[in-house]
Amino acid sequence: MDARNGASAGPMRLLTQAAQLVGAAGIVLMLVVSAFAAIERYVFHTSGAWIEEIEQYLMLMTVFVVSGSAYTDGEHVNAGMLVRLLPLRGRRIAALATDVIGLAFCGFMFWESLLKALQLHAARIHSGTSLQTPLYLVALLLPISMVLLGVAFASRMTRTSRDGEGSA
Repeated sequence: MDARNGASAGPMRLLTQAAQLVGAAGIVLMLVVSAFAAIERYVFHTSGAWIEEIEQYLMLMTVFVVSGSAYTDGEHVNAGMLVRLLPLRGRRIAALATDVIGLAFCGFMFWESLLKALQLHAARIHSGTSLQTPLYLVALLLPISMVLLGVAFASRMTRTSRDGEGSA
């Protein structure tokens, strides 16, 4: 079990590790693109119009995909200092309340962001840059991240209900 949030070695751990791998790959790709941009600009005295857009998409992907992983590993921003002052039953209630509110937020954001992605797809809206990226692809990052974060909330809520483990 994970020392902070109790993530087991099963499917949740695999999902967390996959998200962390995607996040690490996103950071490496951002470094490569930035290095390429610097070489292109200072050695060849030119710059690709697509570089900034790629860097922004990689940053969004990295942050959104890793958010559920950070929650699962207990690396998220929280009020842990205050929760630790509560008795065990209070900590359990706080953890369950956090997870219920988190699941509700994920559900709402998933639905609203999926509707926005579908609108962008129907309208065939693309970025105004040279890449002409379909914006619905960028918008799909949010519902995907809400699913990953929702799985993290549901996993911890199940553990807390079953074992009394978890921390708010």
